[in-house]
Amino acid sequence: MKTSNYCLNIVLGLLAMSTGLISGCATQQTQGTQLGAPIFQDDFTNPQSGWYVYKADSSKGGAYEQGDYSVWSVGKNTVVVLNPKTTQQLGNFESEVDVRKTSTLNGAAMGIIYRLDANGNYYRFAITDNQTYYVSSGVKGLEREIQPETPSDTIKPGNEFNQLKVVCSGDNQDFYINGSKVASITDNTSSKGELGIAFGNWTPSENFTFTNFKLYSLK
Repeated sequence: MKTSNYCLNIVLGLLAMSTGLISGCATQQTQGTQLGAPIFQDDFTNPQSGWYVYKADSSKGGAYEQGDYSVWSVGKNTVVVLNPKTTQQLGNFESEVDVRKTSTLNGAAMGIIYRLDANGNYYRFAITDNQTYYVSSGVKGLEREIQPETPSDTIKPGNEFNQLKVVCSGDNQDFYINGSKVASITDNTSSKGELGIAFGNWTPSENFTFTNFKLYSLK
């Protein structure tokens, strides 16, 4: 991933009457932090849980499908999908999601975008289909790597699901893949903001699936 200027294609989910919450899901606590109340959890079995549903257009598409949230991107595109339940100004939190790529072309990234503020500053934790991960920050459209793209055998290959988790407490951020801690950073680009899922590709088109989304506050 190279530093570049680009515009994030942000899609805000429509707020539904149903909360889409699930209960009874245990999450391992990160050392030095304590989980607070769950803010939002979604297993994507309720198609009215708030994620945006849209038909395919020239650049993107998405839908609930059998307990998953399936999305696709056409062309060199980066898409961010927010849910109204995750658009509060989050500073200290823990969030995780399971993600996989379901298409066969090679050249895509998928993950979590967070602390997205009104000035366009944000962070992104993502894995690629080359079994690498990276952490980047964006400042008004200019993105730079904080954690360089790094190979990891904790990333499952092919179309298997990978669980990504981000823990933010002040300027300290920890990153996990499939339960294993892979990186920690200290950075103050953005102190709080919205949170969502992100995916992008450098190929003609790609398909992705997200499921088991969880978001907690930290005490």
